[in-house]
Amino acid sequence: MWDNIIGLEKEVGATVFQKEYQRIGLNILYRRRELKMSQETLANLSGVSRSRISDIERGCETFKLSSLMLIAKALEIDYRELLK
Repeated sequence: MWDNIIGLEKEVGATVFQKEYQRIGLNILYRRRELKMSQETLANLSGVSRSRISDIERGCETFKLSSLMLIAKALEIDYRELLK
């Protein structure tokens, strides 16, 4: 049963939750710009590659909670704020 659910999530997850990923990406972008921080600086502080940050900010890429938490820490904000 769980294998089917996990498989379905991988198959349609990006499309089902696309708006949420875009919203979170925009929240990351807004916070980064508020801090006058480049993607390169955010990448260096978070350990997440610059190209990945770009994809996340544009809502083009799914990501793990651990990546979100690393980015949030680098942005000096609680990760839950990025989910709003």
